[in-house]
Amino acid sequence: MTARQQPEPGAVKEKQTSAKPAASRIDSQARQLLLATIVTRLAAQQVRSSDDNGATAPASERPGTLPRQYIVEQVGEIKPLLRECYQMALDGNTDLQGTLKVRFTVVADEELGGLITDSQVVGGSATGNEGLNEGLVECIRETMYALRLKAPEHGGKVTVTYPFRFSRTASDREEGR
Repeated sequence: MTARQQPEPGAVKEKQTSAKPAASRIDSQARQLLLATIVTRLAAQQVRSSDDNGATAPASERPGTLPRQYIVEQVGEIKPLLRECYQMALDGNTDLQGTLKVRFTVVADEELGGLITDSQVVGGSATGNEGLNEGLVECIRETMYALRLKAPEHGGKVTVTYPFRFSRTASDREEGR
C-alpha cells in the first residue's frame, strides 16, 4: 500500500472471534516512550542524511508503503475498541449509522516498528437523529492511536485513509439501541 491508500471498508459491526490477545495494541504510556524513541532515531537519520551531501530525503519525509491486507488485518485487531465507541454513541442516538473516513499517518523505525502520529476524521456520514456524533468521531480518532504497526516498506511514513461503516446489529435493535 503506498502513501494515501484506502483499504477496503471495515465493517465495525463484526465481532472478533479470536480468543488470542491483540498483538497490535499498545498502551498509552508504552506508546509515548516508543514514539519518543522513533522520533529521536528519525532525527538522527535526518542529521546523517544532511551530512551525506543532502542528496537523500530524511526517512521521516520519504513516502513508504504498507500492504493493503496488512492494514486491514491490523485495524481488525482494534475492532472491539471501535465497536465500544459505536455502542457508547448509540446510547445517546439510537438512529446512528453510516461511514466515517479516518486519515492516519504511520511513522516508524525498522527495528521498533510503526506508530500512528496523526489521526483525523476527514469525512463521512455517520449521522443519526442528532447529526454527526462528535463523541463517536473523537473516540474513533483516539482509538487509532492504539495501533502498533510494522515499519513501512522502503522506510519513511505512510498516510492511509480508512473508511469505517457503522450499523446496528439485530441484537442492538432488540436491546433498544
